[in-house]
Amino acid sequence: MFEKKPLRWFATPGLNAGPYPGFSRLWWKAAIFWTIVLALGFAASKYWEATQRKRVETDPHSTATIVSVWTEKHGGPSFEIKMGKITFVRQHEGKSVSCSITIYLENLPAKFQEVGQSIDILPRAESCYRPIVPLLLGTS
Repeated sequence: MFEKKPLRWFATPGLNAGPYPGFSRLWWKAAIFWTIVLALGFAASKYWEATQRKRVETDPHSTATIVSVWTEKHGGPSFEIKMGKITFVRQHEGKSVSCSITIYLENLPAKFQEVGQSIDILPRAESCYRPIVPLLLGTS
């Protein structure tokens, strides 16, 4: 009675035909979807960057000192990451809390990758981990 034809995802005539020859409605829907996803991702990254910059302007800063530096091999034999241990003091509810953590030094300028150097940081109020380094945000 009816002949069953294979459905092609591109340039199918009839209901699936898009506004331009050679592009189906499915192609246009996918293009619109991924454009929206990319726009939302870009907006989220800009929002995160703005909140980090606001913290740099408003939160109390602390000075961290690099205590030790070493390199670690990750992946292959030629891929090394420069690591360092820093110590700093953060304030929490009127008390001073001493912190000592390990961070990546790769993204810092070379002069800040040596033992004894001081780095301006923004420690989190609730923990010692993941302090913000304004130097990496370009705001110091």
